[in-house]
Amino acid sequence: QVHEMLPAGSGARRALPLAVRLHARFPEAKWYFFVDDDTFVYIPTLLKVLSKRDYRDAHYIGWAYPAGPELHGFAPGEWRPEIGIGGAGFAVSAPLMRRLVAEARLHLGLARRPP
Repeated sequence: QVHEMLPAGSGARRALPLAVRLHARFPEAKWYFFVDDDTFVYIPTLLKVLSKRDYRDAHYIGWAYPAGPELHGFAPGEWRPEIGIGGAGFAVSAPLMRRLVAEARLHLGLARRPP
């Protein structure tokens, strides 16, 4: 399973199950915001930034880190995905979260691809 290829104890390894649970708890949210627990967030600025985007479109707002060699399962020179980093935080719109959760459920073994 994809999440098992990530280093044990890493935030990235916990991200897929967290996204599934977060969406299940708040299925009608317009935005999902991920941030480290020791980061200060000024909510008025966050809301101002989010208001400039249509939550009905797929948006990722934040910084993405190119996956390094610690992400197993890729051949040398093969394309590696960029990974959202919690630190300063990132926001995911509802449509993008639905797509993320559908893929996460597949990779976690919680769903199957239609034939």
